Amino acid sequence: MSAVRRTSLLALAALLPLAAACGGSPKPAGSAGTVTTQSGAVAVTPASGPSTPSTTATVAPETTTPVSTAYADGEAAFRAGRYGDAATIFDAYSQRHPDNVWGYYMRGLAAWKSGDLNEADDAFSRALDIEPDHMKTLLNSTRVLLELGRTGEALDRVTSALQVDSTNADARRLLGRVREELGDTSDAITAYRQALSLNERDVWAMNNLGLIYLEQGHAEDALRPLARAVELRPNAPVFQNNLGIALERTGHIVEARKAFGAALAADSSYGKASVSLARVNAASDAGSAPVDLAAAAQQFATDVRMWSESATVARDSGAAEDSAQITEQVTDSAKPAGDSK
Repeated sequence: MSAVRRTSLLALAALLPLAAACGGSPKPAGSAGTVTTQSGAVAVTPASGPSTPSTTATVAPETTTPVSTAYADGEAAFRAGRYGDAATIFDAYSQRHPDNVWGYYMRGLAAWKSGDLNEADDAFSRALDIEPDHMKTLLNSTRVLLELGRTGEALDRVTSALQVDSTNADARRLLGRVREELGDTSDAITAYRQALSLNERDVWAMNNLGLIYLEQGHAEDALRPLARAVELRPNAPVFQNNLGIALERTGHIVEARKAFGAALAADSSYGKASVSLARVNAASDAGSAPVDLAAAAQQFATDVRMWSESATVARDSGAAEDSAQITEQVTDSAKPAGDSK
């Protein structure tokens, strides 16, 4: 895997939490919800290049009725950012409650956040031994496997997640990341579009799609998804930086300068944006083409709605065909022996 694809655990703070539960067995007190990514954090990339999404994610612990002081202690450590302590506490908790999937799940998250990928992988695997269809574990373990460079196993894991719920937008986006790592660019684009057809505000899918276009040398195509991502999340330095790269490569120097400046306004320590801003500041504005980013963003939103409508029609058509086949089977089974059509 190239340096562009290697992830940085220091970039976890760039991720935004989702508190929605993905189902599964009842949780102990304060078990945490997964987030995405997705998709993703910022990987280690060339100083002036686009910010590549990682497969890592952070969590937003959920508060429920307390059932265990030990579990509550682990969650308190997690909330305080003491991830190593949290992993130790959840490990002890799981030894006392070996049939509880959430203890292993939280141990995996805490280990991951502390930078111990092998321990995270072990904890997630134990959680899946208890509950193979545990969606949160399936998704986050896929991300850990990608960081470990075990891409084939990551594909198997995210495929299992989609078998549990084929309409899970996070899983579709994560499939795109796996396909990218495998070099299946066309399949990755399809997966990101499918994720967006399921969640039209999935900014990480927009970012990841834009990055593929940048890597392919299609900066014009990258403008629309990146402009839409920035429209929805203007204070995200990663999105602003990547939009700036697309603008610079398409000759929109003035707007690129604004995007890199916005990235630094959101995070003054963002090295890539700083380097890029210095570069475009030194460039001449002569010939800088005007661009309507609001129009580009809205055009992409229209594209996404079209994908969503097409996906809905396809799902409805498939459901109708399944229903017709079931009706036919029931009718056939009710016929006297020897009848034929």
